[in-house]
Amino acid sequence: KITLEVPHYFEHFSSVMISWSLGLCTVTPERMLTFLNNKRNFFRKDFANGGRVSMLLNCFYVFKNVPDEVKSETFQFSFSVMALCLRAFFKVNSDKEYLIEQNKAAGLLHPTFLQTFDQIFPNNRNAIRSIDEYGLAIFKSPWAKHQSDEELFYQTMQTVGEIVKDDVNLGTLYITLVLATPGEGLSQEAKTNPSLLQVQQEITLLIYRYLKTKHNDADMASHKLNLLLKLIGDLHTCRDIHLFGRAHQASEGSCF
Repeated sequence: KITLEVPHYFEHFSSVMISWSLGLCTVTPERMLTFLNNKRNFFRKDFANGGRVSMLLNCFYVFKNVPDEVKSETFQFSFSVMALCLRAFFKVNSDKEYLIEQNKAAGLLHPTFLQTFDQIFPNNRNAIRSIDEYGLAIFKSPWAKHQSDEELFYQTMQTVGEIVKDDVNLGTLYITLVLATPGEGLSQEAKTNPSLLQVQQEITLLIYRYLKTKHNDADMASHKLNLLLKLIGDLHTCRDIHLFGRAHQASEGSCF
């Protein structure tokens, strides 16, 4: 429910949902980016102050031995990488008929979303059809400064989405690994912390075992795992393109 505490969340969510239901795009890229920046800053501040985000992440038993300062530095980087993964899972499931089904297949159907959706569209969970987008307005070409960046972004996101598709278990394991993986620009302490490296190894092994059981094929499991591991580095690049390589910037003074 912490999402509901983000400033102007309901106004923004309502505007987006109504736009989608009408087949329109009334939210500009600049306003959308402003809202996303505000949301990101809200979560970072909450995490730094030991708020709900911090308490939620502390529930991840696998991170129990990772020092707080390493978790803080890593998570503040990897939150936005995880968000890209969720966007990839969302778009690849656009073959579902309705948005609710699409979110469920992507592992995004949480109680807060349903509560807010029902407020806007009472007794009509089929109000919005599925959406073949990574995000409203902000990924409509040309959105990056360089066309080659857009191409890398789309290729990476499509590959991540196709591997995971509607396998919520695999998606959950993968975003946990993404959360546990610091970027190249972070401190040596974060990149070499033994406890965090152990988390990465444990989750990687869990993914391999899951894939091996799912496919009943060790070679297939190894192949998919290696792809997923390589894609983390590509997702880090996509994060930089999304956050720092845009043609459009957040608008000043936006109500969102």
